[in-house]
Amino acid sequence: MIINKEAAATHCETLSEINQSAGNGIAIPCGNTTGTAQHTMKSGGPIPSSVKDEVTKAISDLHKAEALQEKMKTANSIIRSKLQVTTRLIDQLGFSEATATKLVHGDRHGRVGFAQYQLTNNNATIKRLKQRVKMLEGKKQGAKAAAAGAEENYSFEGGTTDGTAIQLSRAGVPSGVVSLPSRYAHSFSEVIALEDAENTVRLLVAAVESDFPL
Repeated sequence: MIINKEAAATHCETLSEINQSAGNGIAIPCGNTTGTAQHTMKSGGPIPSSVKDEVTKAISDLHKAEALQEKMKTANSIIRSKLQVTTRLIDQLGFSEATATKLVHGDRHGRVGFAQYQLTNNNATIKRLKQRVKMLEGKKQGAKAAAAGAEENYSFEGGTTDGTAIQLSRAGVPSGVVSLPSRYAHSFSEVIALEDAENTVRLLVAAVESDFPL
């Protein structure tokens, strides 16, 4: 996946402008949203405050994005009704008179209210934030386990291989897949840990040499 940083920044600025016009504190986070902070957790120690802060911020950002989505949808619904539109945008949704007037009269392309691309982009932001919250909650649970002296366990979702197609071929073919954790899969900069690769080789050799039915 190639991230267009310039396009992402433009989208973020657009949502920030909406936030400022709304005047209700709803905001979408800008900056690097694809990376994850690294933490070193020692068994028996407290849960790093940075992990807690990340979870709290991600949940807050998600709630703000969801609130913004509902506000934009409600504004468009009010505009479509053509009933006391400007007054309702101001009284019900808290828009300033200038912003309400701009929404009613539309942009230079003749689009009134919030454009579909704004709703679509913000909805994508909501989905991404939900995934981030889920990932960070898992990290938080891992931190709790480490603090209690237990071994950390991680689970990953998504992705598939040709093994799926092989398994479902004709009457079915017994299949198995050994996967390596990686970053930036299917790109020129894909990264894996050398230790993982070496241990995978050891695992496969042990499986072949064992009595495990292959």
